[in-house]
Amino acid sequence: MKLTNYDTIIFVNEPLQTSLYVISTPIGNLEDMTVRGIETLKKIDTLLCEDTRRSAKLLNHYEIKASMMTFADFNENKILNQITQRMENGEVFGLVSDAGTPLVSDPGYKLVRMLIEKGLKIEVIPGASAVLTSLVGSGKTPDKFLYLGFLSKKLSKRTKILNASKIFKQETDTTLILYEAPTRIIKFLRELSEYFPEAEVVVGRELTKEHEEYLRGSFEEVIEKLSSKKGKIKGEFTVLI
Repeated sequence: MKLTNYDTIIFVNEPLQTSLYVISTPIGNLEDMTVRGIETLKKIDTLLCEDTRRSAKLLNHYEIKASMMTFADFNENKILNQITQRMENGEVFGLVSDAGTPLVSDPGYKLVRMLIEKGLKIEVIPGASAVLTSLVGSGKTPDKFLYLGFLSKKLSKRTKILNASKIFKQETDTTLILYEAPTRIIKFLRELSEYFPEAEVVVGRELTKEHEEYLRGSFEEVIEKLSSKKGKIKGEFTVLI
């Protein structure tokens, strides 16, 4: 509250306290954590994590002590009301995924929607993203891209998405970006080659880590490179077409 020269009383609304900080974390190299992200982790009351063991490594690296709570696909719906009630009582939460920017192929969307509906304040702390890192490092057209994430395991749904993506790419020359697990990557590339037989593909693996690499070429060439690797194929994979 302040007084003007005319002695008129003006009430100034106090800014809302942030109830949830959505905090981006490194996708591999722990040194990629932002200064703002580190400072935010230090001031929250409770940190919501996909896997507390993975988040603990990050916290320990920066010597941060925080109360952690598992928030993953298997328990998200069960604890939404509990979390929001605690926020309404003034508790401040942080949300992180195992790696990168939360909500992108990770749990958290339902929580954010619920908080918006309740009028609680959310603040996003930007940082690392596997989508943008792989796009910039791939050498593919970066001005427009279509992110598809992990495709459905159901063949019928995958077929519909890939058919639509094929038409969209033909009309717009847009770079397609997808995620896949190491156990399925070769099978997945063979499947994609049926829809985009003439396309060049780039596969990013272990981004920002010591063994980071990009495999480029036709689907056949990239599959051959992956198949020639000795032992079990490891790492998180980003596929760009």
